[in-house]
Amino acid sequence: MFDELGAYWLEVDRSSGTSDTNLSEIEQAALSEYLEEKFPERSFSESIRSGDTESIEEALRERVRQELLEDSFLILGEPPASASDQVEWALWISDLSNFAANVGLGAKYYYPDGPVVSHGAEITGYFSVGIDPDRYDQEIVDDIYSIISEKAAEHDVDVPVLFRFSGPPELQSKAP
Repeated sequence: MFDELGAYWLEVDRSSGTSDTNLSEIEQAALSEYLEEKFPERSFSESIRSGDTESIEEALRERVRQELLEDSFLILGEPPASASDQVEWALWISDLSNFAANVGLGAKYYYPDGPVVSHGAEITGYFSVGIDPDRYDQEIVDDIYSIISEKAAEHDVDVPVLFRFSGPPELQSKAP
């Protein structure tokens, strides 16, 4: 959702050196449709530009964050209060992403042997753990949280964690 939109604008910024790049008609239509879905109370220009989203960026981030949090079955901790402005928030997400990239839970916790189908930093400011609902076990969730907390303590950081149910990846075979 927002990660895709943010990643798109980041790529636009990198390639053009500006965040006010004209979009193709297809990109404009897709972005308009997305924003109208998230903000039905607002109207957007048919010739939308990246700068048009700046006025709603914080509200969009908060709506997406709330949707993701509501989809969780266990939330432990909160993102740091110091990450209240956009710059500090970006730093926190970067730090959390670096932390997440170096966390390993142990093979017994990962699918197919265990319940964890995904984990990593997310736009909510939490370290997110996706659990296969068919393999849910509160004791294992507690163990996973302990591992994450211990690794966070080694890095002298408090890492908020959320758990949500997430199905295992579907394997697709390639046609011969």
